[in-house]
Amino acid sequence: MFSKGFATQPPQSNRGAKPDNVSEYGIDWYAFTIPGDKHSDVWEIAAKYYPLQFSSKQPSPSSGYRQVTEFQDGPKVSQSDDRPEIHCQFSGQVMQMISLGEQVAMMREFFLIGGKPTRIDPRRDDFSKSLPPEKMIQWAAQGHLCRFKVWQPIQKYRGTVSQGVTFAAGRRGRSGSGIYMRFYEWHFGNEQQKINGRNNDGEFDAVRFEAELTSHKAVQFVESLVAAGTGQDIISAINQCIFGSIDFREGDSEKSFRDRPRLEEWADYIQNIPVYKYKRPKRVRPSSFPVDAFHRQWGGKLAALCQVSGADSFMRVIRDSIADGQRRGYGLAVPAERLLRLERGLKLLIENLSHTRRRSLLI
Repeated sequence: MFSKGFATQPPQSNRGAKPDNVSEYGIDWYAFTIPGDKHSDVWEIAAKYYPLQFSSKQPSPSSGYRQVTEFQDGPKVSQSDDRPEIHCQFSGQVMQMISLGEQVAMMREFFLIGGKPTRIDPRRDDFSKSLPPEKMIQWAAQGHLCRFKVWQPIQKYRGTVSQGVTFAAGRRGRSGSGIYMRFYEWHFGNEQQKINGRNNDGEFDAVRFEAELTSHKAVQFVESLVAAGTGQDIISAINQCIFGSIDFREGDSEKSFRDRPRLEEWADYIQNIPVYKYKRPKRVRPSSFPVDAFHRQWGGKLAALCQVSGADSFMRVIRDSIADGQRRGYGLAVPAERLLRLERGLKLLIENLSHTRRRSLLI
């Protein structure tokens, strides 16, 4: 089914695309996890946009889940008895059934009830075809690609007939950075089925610019879509996400990224969209992290020192180290009674050290 996404004249601003291009925007994949107790809420929201008729085919589990429910022209929901969350997946074919405005409205509802995005694929179709994938492959081969270290050209054939060329940058999965770019030739068939490749005349209808976001980058982008107030804000967010996440600049990789001007043709095409900066989530460390880290780094050394030098020498090292740390401002003063308790504990352990695990000295 043909997508009812926004077909629009891009804005003449630093967040738009080339002003004389006619483009269509959409979301080609969306997946998220949500607590299992929100199961009924997921059905209620999805039913606003899809008929939710059970699929006649037998679905196969994925993403580490054991049970799966799949709907014809609807989402795929996976779960396991030993996992507290459920995983919801809207494929590209399913997302194409509703307009871009409806896509964002649905994602907003899922997000507000606790859905955590795991993957989202925003895309833009450029019907002017003024920047084909072959051009970006050429730029990358000349060393102009920035913000990605890995890229590849993909040429598909059916027999001897070309099915289109793709420029891909980045990696998927755990070895990737959370973003994978695909720029490729896109053909709309006679039955309005989107097929990757060329038509019978050897021509393609549009160049598709698509980004596959996962992990914290997917969460950040969905947050920007949820906060978007108008359709133009949504289009601007998609443009910035795609064209602000990759760059083509003059010079070579030995020079600083900021010291290299953008290629003139690329800068003219994207209208100087700013670099998109993804914010890494703050790492939440448990309260026991300092002690555990200390065990791993110094446990063996201190145990060996205590065994070789005895409790008295070991305690002197501890006292001197604490005093030196306080002098340099690394810690607060340690009460004398706490040091005394530590000294007594060490004397008890030193007597039976050969039968004591090294780690126990620091517990």
